[in-house]
Amino acid sequence: ADISGSGRLIAAEAQIQVELSELLRSIPRPAAALEASNAQHAPILKAIASGKPDQARAAAIAHVEGTYSWFIGLSLGQIKAID
Repeated sequence: ADISGSGRLIAAEAQIQVELSELLRSIPRPAAALEASNAQHAPILKAIASGKPDQARAAAIAHVEGTYSWFIGLSLGQIKAID
């Protein structure tokens, strides 16, 4: 968001980060899930830095979908929320 220079985008992303942080603090997360999630950030940043928006978008979508699937599995009891 910062790279865009868009005040609206920066503010929206900051608000999303606040809400997401609150949500993530409310549930225990296994270390492996955190490592996998954090590892998914690297291809997003690399694609952005390389000026490859399609790759960045695809990597971001994969990350969001994976996180969503994890939350759904957690809510359905298919994933344990402890290390």
